[in-house]
Amino acid sequence: MIASARAAVVDARLTVAASATAVDSMVMDLTRDLRSEFFFMEESF
Repeated sequence: MIASARAAVVDARLTVAASATAVDSMVMDLTRDLRSEFFFMEESF
């Protein structure tokens, strides 16, 4: 009983960590895209 509860908690933590990492990489990609777009805008002026 306790072992399965611990396994469930570990699973939940891994899932949260994985989704947080995915969100982090998405945000990094978005900021990189925005930076490159702003850079191109500055270059065109």
